[in-house]
Amino acid sequence: MTEREKMKFYKYYSLKNRERIRLIFTKNLIYFASPSKFNDPFEFDPGVIDYQGTEEQIIEVISKSEPGLSEEEKETKVKEWFAAPERNNEEIWRRVRKSIEQYGVFCLSQKKDDILMWTHYADEHRGFCLEFDFSRYLAQNETLNKVLSGVHQVNYVTDYPKINYFDLIKKQNGNFELFKVLCLTKAEDWKYEKEVRVIGMKCGIYTFPKNLLTGIIFGYRIPEEDRKLLQQW
Repeated sequence: MTEREKMKFYKYYSLKNRERIRLIFTKNLIYFASPSKFNDPFEFDPGVIDYQGTEEQIIEVISKSEPGLSEEEKETKVKEWFAAPERNNEEIWRRVRKSIEQYGVFCLSQKKDDILMWTHYADEHRGFCLEFDFSRYLAQNETLNKVLSGVHQVNYVTDYPKINYFDLIKKQNGNFELFKVLCLTKAEDWKYEKEVRVIGMKCGIYTFPKNLLTGIIFGYRIPEEDRKLLQQW
């Protein structure tokens, strides 16, 4: 497999939302979904976040979220934090979830011939699969680079890792780094999908360069009228 072939990824579709499908072919528009729309209930599970922090780390978080506090008020907040850790954990997760739900994700696969994915995502082989070639555009297209973080391979794990909130949040773009860890970690049961994800700075509709779409594969059971409609578009 050449380096360029390694950057070809596949998206399975049904024809249930025909208007959105039409826009892919006629307007070069693709949809980046919010994580809240994902079908795996264990993705973005707050249980993977470790909220244990030192007093200094907690003061830093409080100072950033409430910059006008006096030193005495900060000390009171720290005492309240340690007195009710579960309540604070829920509050942190509420803030984190609000911040990460702004990002959008376009999910693809490295495989174009997986029977299970044709069944699950392409209406039991009545849909189709699109081929996207990212070999040039993420490296050279300035417009894409401003809104996309690149193509990332999903990591499949037996046990979800614990992510220390305070270690990540002190980094530049800490919430985005936390999002990437949550977004790119899935249970090993999904390993057969060989998924890659393109992360957008917001969820919603994106315009893609026309040459990014390089192929279409019709499902084994696709109705002839649907095949002709796609060819017409």
